[in-house]
Amino acid sequence: MPNYVIISLIATLAIIIVFQGIGKMNKKVERDYIAKSPEKIQEYIKRNEELLERTNKLNKKILIF
Repeated sequence: MPNYVIISLIATLAIIIVFQGIGKMNKKVERDYIAKSPEKIQEYIKRNEELLERTNKLNKKILIF
C-alpha cells in the first residue's frame, strides 16, 4: 500500500477520535451549563445550531479533501 494511503487513513482516524472527544466533552459541559442556569436554554440552543452549521461546513471540506 502506498505511503499516502496509510497517512490519509491515519489522519482520518485521528480526526474521528478528536471529534468524538470533543463531542463527549461538549455533552458534559452542556449538562453542567443547563443544570446551573435553566433559563439560558434558548441561548444554548442557538449556540448549538451555530456549532452544527460550522461542523457541517467542516465535514463538507473534509469530503472534498
